[in-house]
Amino acid sequence: MPDTVELTIANNKKRQKIIHLVNCAFDKTRAFSEILPVRGRHLKILAQRRLPGAVDITTGRKLRVERDGGYQKINLPTLTGYNVIVAS
Repeated sequence: MPDTVELTIANNKKRQKIIHLVNCAFDKTRAFSEILPVRGRHLKILAQRRLPGAVDITTGRKLRVERDGGYQKINLPTLTGYNVIVAS
């Protein structure tokens, strides 16, 4: 993940993982005029149980989740300013 993307993960009462992604890819020395999209990234989560699915609730788009060793790999959408993903 680029250092311009802030990532926070929390679990809700339903044992879903709530993933907040904030893309801060802009020139930090002045006010920003555009956000540079971040594409082609994935997120690996160490998970004791299989995550059957994930959805980007900011767009409603379903995301592919794959097992990768002891991890669950979520193929991320293009990150714009703010994306929220729910993995259940």
